[in-house]
Amino acid sequence: MPLQDTRVHFLNGHQHDSHSLIIENLKDCKAVVSRGMGRRLYEDLISAGIEVYVSNEIEVDKAVELYIKGELINLLEILH
Repeated sequence: MPLQDTRVHFLNGHQHDSHSLIIENLKDCKAVVSRGMGRRLYEDLISAGIEVYVSNEIEVDKAVELYIKGELINLLEILH
């Protein structure tokens, strides 16, 4: 099976960049917490009205707890 270009996807015959599909699948989420992501995805999520936190917290439960308390630190400097 040939490798596919993951930067562009086709949905119902229409071309969408890969972030469109990610955002579509996250449309019912209020926030995304990640240990890293690219700046373009970050900006696309923000534009879609989704809160984005880039954190160095490795424990999922702890990250959620910090988010709920409003204490999760957003480390934008680790975006790539």
